[in-house]
Amino acid sequence: MTDGTVRRAGTDDPAGEPVVVPLRTPRRGLYVLTMVLFGALVTLAVHTHFEWAPLRVPGAREAVVTQVHGCPAERPSLTAADCSASWRFADGATGRGRVVRGAGLTAGDTVHADTGLAYDTAGTLVEAASICVGLSLIVPGVLAAQWLGRHRARRRYHRLGRTYP
Repeated sequence: MTDGTVRRAGTDDPAGEPVVVPLRTPRRGLYVLTMVLFGALVTLAVHTHFEWAPLRVPGAREAVVTQVHGCPAERPSLTAADCSASWRFADGATGRGRVVRGAGLTAGDTVHADTGLAYDTAGTLVEAASICVGLSLIVPGVLAAQWLGRHRARRRYHRLGRTYP
């Protein structure tokens, strides 16, 4: 019985030999493939929504805002206020683009910026990266736990000589 098969008790073929049933089913490969593709799709969607924040963390540098375009004076209570601005890095390089949560931003403020995108504080950048990585790991984790539960139930059924529903 160590060859990956199980013998069903009480069922024989016409020749008198016990019927051997493989433990692996063809659905397993399809389920794993679906799990991997769904996890990749969720990861892609989350990272795209947060504009690839985890990849921006190492490259984000402090910059001083030189011009502000369309930033509200106060932070709205229900939605995040994004606006655009221009900034200058310490090495003299400049950038321009969207500022995440830029409400109340004025010229001379410090932002954490990359090319084309800035965050009003380092905390905002880390928060976006944490949410992105967390959601990317939770979905495949839940799917893997579901698969493990199904796998254990299937083995239990086979050990008892029954077919898994």
